[in-house]
Amino acid sequence: MASKQRLVSDFFRAQKRTTDNKLEQPKAKRRKVVEVTVAAEEKVQQQVPERAADATKVAKGKKKEASTTKASPVVGSPKAETKRATRKKAEAAIRNREASVPDKKAEAAIRNKEASVPEKKAEAAATTPKEAPAPEKKPTPAAGPRLDSLPSLEADLPLPRHHKTLLEAFRTVDQVVSMRYNRHEVVRVDDLVKSVRAALRGKGADFGERQLRQIRRAFPQAFHYAWEHPAGRYGGKKTTEYELRVTPNMGYAEDLKAGMVREPEAGGAAGTFVRLDPKALVERRQIFRRILTTLAMAHHSGFLATLSPPLSVPDSELARWHKDFDVEACPEAETADLPAQPDTVRLTKASDVIDATQKLFGVNKRLEKALNDLKEYEAKTEEKKKADKPAAAAPPKPPVKKGLEGLPPAILEKLMAKERAKQAKALTETRAEKREADVLEDLQKTGPLIMNCYRSERQRQGRSALEVKAFAKFVADSHEARKGAAEAENAIRAMVRVAPEFLQFVTIRAVEYVKAKPGAPDLNALREKLSQLYEKAKA
Repeated sequence: MASKQRLVSDFFRAQKRTTDNKLEQPKAKRRKVVEVTVAAEEKVQQQVPERAADATKVAKGKKKEASTTKASPVVGSPKAETKRATRKKAEAAIRNREASVPDKKAEAAIRNKEASVPEKKAEAAATTPKEAPAPEKKPTPAAGPRLDSLPSLEADLPLPRHHKTLLEAFRTVDQVVSMRYNRHEVVRVDDLVKSVRAALRGKGADFGERQLRQIRRAFPQAFHYAWEHPAGRYGGKKTTEYELRVTPNMGYAEDLKAGMVREPEAGGAAGTFVRLDPKALVERRQIFRRILTTLAMAHHSGFLATLSPPLSVPDSELARWHKDFDVEACPEAETADLPAQPDTVRLTKASDVIDATQKLFGVNKRLEKALNDLKEYEAKTEEKKKADKPAAAAPPKPPVKKGLEGLPPAILEKLMAKERAKQAKALTETRAEKREADVLEDLQKTGPLIMNCYRSERQRQGRSALEVKAFAKFVADSHEARKGAAEAENAIRAMVRVAPEFLQFVTIRAVEYVKAKPGAPDLNALREKLSQLYEKAKA
């Protein structure tokens, strides 16, 4: 019996030793160890029942020894089952850990498979025909007159200070109205004035009903004004009270094109709400600035008519103010009345008061006689004013400049015509035209220098094509005003552009060279051509 127990204990010690060795071994060898352990366990399980049966027989033959000796746990005892279950749990944990670590060969196979997938996709893409790219969506042109293409006039045609203040007030009004309008809120004129005044307080500008009336006169298509009944406490309307409300006119472009102001439709159709987006805000501000510029242009035209000789420049061709024109002398924008409150009568004259009293108290002969006398007195006053008005005097002759007195009228008229043309050219000359004239004026001196530098440098280097960068530096060093290399390069490019029969550009291996054209004219022809181009630009 003792030998059987020793055999079982030795078996479990061996199993424990094997499990410890497996945990210490590398992961690559654990799979083999587990397989050997499972096979040994199955072999032992086959031998254990036979040994248990022999042990039972021996126990029956030796009852005395069994009674005096303590029974030790056998394989089928609860203690043995517990150890066996513990062993199985340890083996299962080892198997799970090995299963989570992929084999090196499997990893290599997976990597090779993934590497082959892009190649197959590339081959398939090469063999299959490419689909035609989707056509690009072109932006739809905006309806109505757009001012995006207008040139910037802020530098050459500045506005007077009060016009700039009014422009800033219009921008703030438009922003406040758009925020409340887009939230479907009611915009009252009283609340609008308070909000705009608070926004402009930090900019040193004031805002009131007068500025709002100026905006209405200058740009009547911007807003709609209407007197409405305010809402009551319980959802109804106070029919005995009125409040002035303002809403943006979303059809301002069509109204400007038609030159009229359309009244808003009563109620409006459902689902026709249009938001006042930032793009519309910018466009409306540009329109308002153009309107203020037009007002200043009208005052400028009156100033040109008072010059000697008088000038007449169309507003569409005007590029800058006259040098003697005082922009700040422009008058402020006129005002327009806001809509009058309904069911109210304004009596501004005595005749209006008499008419109202006649309607109230019936026909009164004494009142009627007083009314007729008043009308006759007003008619006599108007006739007297017309009679006292002096007749229009003949326009004075324009003063003649000092040094031109005594010249024949024909010669004086020619000189004055040339002076008018010169001043008109200065007023209508754009920035691009002025820049081109300055370039041509500079080329009259720089052009011959460029040709002389090219000939000397070509003779020194012994080749006909010179690198542009190095040649520009040589020209800059040779110039009497010590120009920069960039300015000299711009002069070279300008000369090639205006006189292409002298020089040309050649690109060799991504390097740009300058080269003389065969059969180029001499320097006298270059000077003559540049002079003609400059006179044409100044004419």
